[in-house]
Amino acid sequence: MMNSTDSDVLVVGAGFSGLVAALCAAQRGKSVRLLSQGAGTLPISSHCIDLLGYTANNTLIADDPWDALETLPQEHPYRIIGKKNIRLAFSFLKQLSEQHRWPFIPLHPEGKLRNCLLPTIMGTLRPSYFAPSAFALQQLEQAKQVLIAGIQGLYECQPALIATQLRRYSQYSPKEFSEVLLQPPFVSKGASSLSTLDMAHFIDTEKGLRWLIETLQVHVSQDSYQAILLPPICGTKASMDLMERLTGELSCAVVEMLSPPPGVGGLRLRNLLLEAIKPLGIRHVENATVSGAVGEHNTCKALVVSGKDGERYYKARNFIIATGGLLGGGIFTEPGKARESIFHLPLAIPEETEQWSDPAVFGSHLFARMGVMVNNRLNPVNAQGQTLLTNVHFIGRSLGGYDPVTEKSGNGVALASAWYAAQLL
Repeated sequence: MMNSTDSDVLVVGAGFSGLVAALCAAQRGKSVRLLSQGAGTLPISSHCIDLLGYTANNTLIADDPWDALETLPQEHPYRIIGKKNIRLAFSFLKQLSEQHRWPFIPLHPEGKLRNCLLPTIMGTLRPSYFAPSAFALQQLEQAKQVLIAGIQGLYECQPALIATQLRRYSQYSPKEFSEVLLQPPFVSKGASSLSTLDMAHFIDTEKGLRWLIETLQVHVSQDSYQAILLPPICGTKASMDLMERLTGELSCAVVEMLSPPPGVGGLRLRNLLLEAIKPLGIRHVENATVSGAVGEHNTCKALVVSGKDGERYYKARNFIIATGGLLGGGIFTEPGKARESIFHLPLAIPEETEQWSDPAVFGSHLFARMGVMVNNRLNPVNAQGQTLLTNVHFIGRSLGGYDPVTEKSGNGVALASAWYAAQLL
């Protein structure tokens, strides 16, 4: 027997864009159902919302990224959404995060809107625009004496290497760096090394926080540091309480460096969004594999979810697709072809697979830009620009026309497109 269930809006995907879309739709009074197969990429991302870090010719945007949006091609999601709506989306996150006591702010004060270069645990600098205010980046810029702290066993974070690398940059060369490797409070079971997530879970506890404060105090008391650089280990919860205690007892700024996965900062953002949707009556169906769609003319009537108990049909008036790109499963490929995974929409790409990548390792690869092309309502369109599905909206990494990796625009597009899709309902 085939079961069916109705809602105003059906969101597919529980990554950053999917959670934001579900939240915004529910706040507008819509009945929302959320289907997810996994947790998306937030648990492996940083705490930053990049707006736009590099132009199409790979030029660093060190000044106002808002001005650079005008240089993007017409098919770019930002150009389709429009600057006004992008600003409103960022304002939405700012207000939401303030309500949950984990405020996101531009990394430079209003009136001086520009990207900030954030330190990574490789000693490189990455451009970003929006981040939690808990991490005092301006105080880091003003600091003269900085302590870089790693943890023995956390092998990807080597303080001496970080210091050497940071001294190559003009804004960091005048600073006095000291490095320390802290002795770990425990050994991770079954592993020869620690992860940032191991440490973050430990520091969620009172015992873990006391360990971090007291261990750092030994070194802070010996010198007058104005800032401490740490790997992302300051808990998994989106809460100012931990950071306020940490900075208050150490009497100096604490700044987390960006790192490879696992993304503790992204996990905090996911936890904030999940907390925000709890009281809104959003029905979340997890481990849901969407195997097809039922349509009529140019509208979608239902999505089909296959499971052990057979097929279930989820009907809705509107559908928001946030299934990700090639790596996320929103796109599947075969020799010479690529298609969107639910509606099997064909993507316009060359048949020669050699052209799907760039000869330069850090170039702009076609496989990274693959996605569904849309109109100004985020409905999918064909090569001639004709709308294919009028009540289906694609968001986030499902969209084509941009390269989130080389542009450093991934979370910005996810936020803007998700908020905008909810306003179109």
